[in-house]
Amino acid sequence: MKPRSKGAKAARGEARPLASREAWAVAALAGFAFLRVWVLASAFPFFHNVDEHHHVDSVLRYARGELPGATMPFFDPQLARWAVRFGSWEFLEGGPEMPRPPWRDGASLASPEVQSVFRAFTSVENVEFDTSPAAYGLVGGWYSVLTRLGARDHAALYGVRWLNALLLAGLVVGSHALLRRVAPGDPLLRVGVPALLACFPQDAFLGVTPDSLAALSGSLAFVGVAALAAGRLPDASRFLLVGLALALAFLVKYTNAVHLVLAALASLLWLARGPGAALAARRLALLWGAALVPIGLWFARNASLLGEITGTRRKMAYLEWAPKPVGEWLDHPLFTASGALGYAVELGALFWRGEFLWHGEELARPWLDAAYGYSSLALLALAAWGVLRERHRFGEVRWTLEALAVLAVLGAAGQLALLSLGIEFADWGTPTRDHPFFVHGRLALGVLLPFAVVYVRGLRVACSALPGLSRPAAGGVAAGVLGAWLALVTLTELVLAAPAFGSPYNWFHDG
Repeated sequence: MKPRSKGAKAARGEARPLASREAWAVAALAGFAFLRVWVLASAFPFFHNVDEHHHVDSVLRYARGELPGATMPFFDPQLARWAVRFGSWEFLEGGPEMPRPPWRDGASLASPEVQSVFRAFTSVENVEFDTSPAAYGLVGGWYSVLTRLGARDHAALYGVRWLNALLLAGLVVGSHALLRRVAPGDPLLRVGVPALLACFPQDAFLGVTPDSLAALSGSLAFVGVAALAAGRLPDASRFLLVGLALALAFLVKYTNAVHLVLAALASLLWLARGPGAALAARRLALLWGAALVPIGLWFARNASLLGEITGTRRKMAYLEWAPKPVGEWLDHPLFTASGALGYAVELGALFWRGEFLWHGEELARPWLDAAYGYSSLALLALAAWGVLRERHRFGEVRWTLEALAVLAVLGAAGQLALLSLGIEFADWGTPTRDHPFFVHGRLALGVLLPFAVVYVRGLRVACSALPGLSRPAAGGVAAGVLGAWLALVTLTELVLAAPAFGSPYNWFHDG
């Protein structure tokens, strides 16, 4: 017994430095994620082209306790003043030559030119205010904290953006804490997933939008659902917390409904474990009550004030969208091979990079978009194959997590495809009647964590198929490929964003 005891002590002794180095590596990744988002969010001026005016206006209203009502509000005068003082036309196509910000030159806000712009902004309806109550409420609370700490105007605006840096850094650390428990013997997954999250170039994290908060709330819901499916919720309080996480995720972004579907599947899996009818009824009633009661209350309020439960009718009317009869759904390019492939690749590309424009041009490169889209599609397929093939290689908890991750990504893509089928779009904006695809990847950020798991898992499967490599060697090759890919992603993100650093409107010039 003594040799075995000494060997166990030696193994534990060797494991401690490795764990310590890994912890420092993840801390460095979290720091990098925070710094990257902070720098890039500070480089872009306000207000970006993905409806940032509407989102900031909604944050202002929630910060003072205002909720959507029977009439759609016009932009708040405070938002209009910020737009006049700090707003840039640099995101738009054909904008005028950028003048110096008038407030820096001491221009009077009472001048006829400034007042004309001010009146134009206060005549715009905020079509985003009806939705995402949890996101705007939480960010509105953050804005209130900033103002109580003395932040005003430009500093307060950028302070709201910088919350995203904290959220992403927290997601990096949280993903490692999860995978350290689920996959203790797989350093590629434990560190590769946090690394991918730290370098993920989605520009939703660089502005004020509910989409960034959807990534964190969706990740919390996904972890809870995976724990439920694996039978790892030890007491009633955990069921309550999972239910609340599901409600939060959905009320942050309706497209997080995919986690409610996964939760229903996880409930069936848990019931199959035979916990006992009485216990199962109590626990699941607690979970689903915590999930559905807040959602039901919000829907009931909307039905009472707006005449429909989701609060999306007025936005659809503004966009000139209309529900499409079910009988016409099959007449859609998604049901062609080229349409389906084009949808998947474009969705994958925009899921990675986002939708920022600069002087009307996408911050993108065709070859990079192709790499984003095709690699996502290929590694999703490989990850799904690996999950099916290696059912007994890993422990049940890890296998359940990976299987649900594949389903989450497929469900998010399917959800946007369903929206593409069910809406008759206008001839302007995006999507359009000629390009009727919901390829806005930011709408699916609630599955960012499961996507990272799937991407890294698929990469391991690909490298394991290389001839002559042992499993550890394949993991080393996969780690090298992932590191090189993320270095390229980060470099190209900085190159594409470089023009914004020269904007006279950004934080570095006016902060």
